[in-house]
Amino acid sequence: MTFIIRKIRRRPNGQEVVRDQPVNKTELTVGRATECDIYLPDLTVSLNHATIEAAGNSIRVQATSDRPVKAKGKFGTRFVFPAKDENTIGIGPYQIKIYKEDDSIVVATERTEEKTQMLQPEDEEKIFSLKKAVIGKRSHAWFWALVTVFVAIAAPLYYFYSDRKADVANPIEIRADQELIGTRVDQLWLSGPMSLAHTSLADNCNACHLNAFESVQDVTCLSSGCHDGIRNHAEQDDLWASKPPLSAGEEILRSVAQFTGKNEMACGSCHMEHNGREGVILTSEGTCNDCHADMDTRLTDTDLINVSHFDVDHPNFRPTVITEPHFDNPVTARISLDDNPKSYSGLKFPHDIHLEADGAVAKQAMDLADEWGFDEVLGCEDCHQTNAAGALFLPVNMEQNCGMCHSLAFDQDPETGYIRTLRHGEPQDVIASMQDFYNSSAARLFDESNTGGSTRRRPGDVAQLREDNRLVDSLLFASDRARQRVAEIFNEGGACYDCHVIVEPEDGDPLKYDISHVSLEEQFMPKTVFHHESHDFMNCLDCHEAETSDSATDVLLPGIDNCLDCHRSETTVNFIPSNCLMCHEYHDDTHQPFMTPDDSSRTRHASVWPKRDDEISVAGSSLPQAVTVTAEATNILQDQ
Repeated sequence: MTFIIRKIRRRPNGQEVVRDQPVNKTELTVGRATECDIYLPDLTVSLNHATIEAAGNSIRVQATSDRPVKAKGKFGTRFVFPAKDENTIGIGPYQIKIYKEDDSIVVATERTEEKTQMLQPEDEEKIFSLKKAVIGKRSHAWFWALVTVFVAIAAPLYYFYSDRKADVANPIEIRADQELIGTRVDQLWLSGPMSLAHTSLADNCNACHLNAFESVQDVTCLSSGCHDGIRNHAEQDDLWASKPPLSAGEEILRSVAQFTGKNEMACGSCHMEHNGREGVILTSEGTCNDCHADMDTRLTDTDLINVSHFDVDHPNFRPTVITEPHFDNPVTARISLDDNPKSYSGLKFPHDIHLEADGAVAKQAMDLADEWGFDEVLGCEDCHQTNAAGALFLPVNMEQNCGMCHSLAFDQDPETGYIRTLRHGEPQDVIASMQDFYNSSAARLFDESNTGGSTRRRPGDVAQLREDNRLVDSLLFASDRARQRVAEIFNEGGACYDCHVIVEPEDGDPLKYDISHVSLEEQFMPKTVFHHESHDFMNCLDCHEAETSDSATDVLLPGIDNCLDCHRSETTVNFIPSNCLMCHEYHDDTHQPFMTPDDSSRTRHASVWPKRDDEISVAGSSLPQAVTVTAEATNILQDQ
């Protein structure tokens, strides 16, 4: 049997509102309990007041509590009606009509009486609640609203402006009446603790916030002596053009920000203070990806490659290599590692020979181990040492890193033991040194042979002419010997040939030998920051394939695949989270312009920069003496 529970409610204008709910049951429960099929919310109705049952052609109404049911003008506990007739029962203030409609029994419920004077649920709440014992909600809200306005707005504003009037020279000095409460009242406005970089300004709000209710302006950061002179990431027009199109809502927010005087590209767009240990720099890679993911669609003249996530579409590294060496201004180019770039430094240095475990270099390293601290085999750290910051490497210096094996000694005084060395990096001084050495040796030998150890000589022009001829012959011999030695130095097996690219004279004159310009990359990746110190648990050869490199032109940088073994995007797991700022800096002004000579670089690269006018040009005078005479140098001495 299907019942239709019909709830009837009348509006003030008399219009009926009817809602039907079919129920497929043979018995309905009626009462004040919410689980009853017919819910009658009135205190005169019992929780489970009665049941209505369809039995064949009859309808049975049975009271299930101590309260009766009213039907046919009288109260009772049980009534039976023919199902075909319309019958009405009353329970509390409700009138329930029961009649047949098609194949269903309709139970129509309508409240026909006003609320009784008996206790209602809302009356119980009033009697047993604590409303009358405390301040009302509205009064309570107004009280704390006034307290908040006074403590958080009125008092801070009063002290902000009164401080400035009291002491213009030092407006942030804490007044005595503020010390009574132990803090400045405007500290209530702090959204969080200061970062470590700005912790000294924790009690100096006016240092950045110049005016009340005004955000920090760029001029405060850039002209306060703290960050003045800092470079922007790019030209302002390019920064605006590279931003992706804004949605309608974002355009409204931008208009509001511009109307209120807040620059959308302000320092505060990326540097958020009062984040405590989180710092002031937004490190999320999404900040960079907004512009760089598809930049070429907005900046059509840019040479930057689109990039979003490090492990998705980051291009392979493009080191800056020297394509044409030069002392002052070498020609450089950025070439992807996918294109196998070559770097032309002007040197000839094979890494594989120096790293062989059983080669001649390893044997010599063992011979010099006690003196220089070498292991059985030369390692990368024997020549390459990081700077104090642990990011870049100090330049390799001939005298300090190579001189113990590659000596430039060419003569040793038998009486004093003084060792004469060639001036490194100055080919013309090398040639002049050899000429001076052999000319002075020839003059000394001529003087000793001419006098025979005595100051007397035979008189006459013939003797003088014979003496002059011998002097000329000695000088010619010295000149030929010097030319021969110079040719040996600049050719295969010579001191300069093994490491430098030799420029041979066009006319074959040995005294015009020269070496190619030498230019060394101080930083292959000037647009990124890589800290070797944080990777010191790894072996250098894990990333740099120096063991197999037989040419100085090889760029021994690892590709991006090496980095992806450990580093992935900031949202990945089981890898080192790596965002853009881990390797790139937004304000890229921490390094000197690439290969720009200055006083500091001249000191570090004394062997490759041309000498200045005030430098002493005497061969070997400004270089330290070599302490080791190699076999090559010994042979030169024995040949003299």
